[in-house]
Amino acid sequence: MHFTLRRQTISFLLFLASSHGPANTQIIDHNQQSQTLISGITASVIDGDTFRDPRDGQSYRLFGIDACEKDQQAYTSLGQAWPCGAVATTWLASHVVGRTVTCTIIKPDIYGRKLAKCGTQETPDLGAAMVQEGQAIVYRFHGRPTEPAYLPLEAKAQTDHRGIWQGTVKEPYLWRRDHRAGHDQ
Repeated sequence: MHFTLRRQTISFLLFLASSHGPANTQIIDHNQQSQTLISGITASVIDGDTFRDPRDGQSYRLFGIDACEKDQQAYTSLGQAWPCGAVATTWLASHVVGRTVTCTIIKPDIYGRKLAKCGTQETPDLGAAMVQEGQAIVYRFHGRPTEPAYLPLEAKAQTDHRGIWQGTVKEPYLWRRDHRAGHDQ
């Protein structure tokens, strides 16, 4: 199954984007839990949506997005395979390695990672930027987006055929299900 949006949905989401402010202007308390701000993280990238602070080994998973897995491929409109997972990993590395990363922890996940909204001085919301550039999709839990503010960014990336939207891609959670068990947000 390939992830597609209908034109009506895209039009509606673009309308929402024009009627609301930027996605990174506010961090929502998704679980009514207190959030922790962590500054000064040095990042070592694990994959397209996860990095580790090598000083303490803590892993951070970007909240609200799902990027292709490292060895996942997508296909252009001409049917040519391209390494969307490696491209997403490289994109994240180019935006965090050698920079100071600040994260607002949303909650821990079952794998010991901290689900967090993270950014740098140059890219204040890494998740929003990845979705906007077509390097990730909005993560959906039981069909509901965990970060609804990213939906207009995803719709625009799809309309503009950016990144994974230049052709077809299997949703990362479906790809994981088909290739290895038990790795989901």
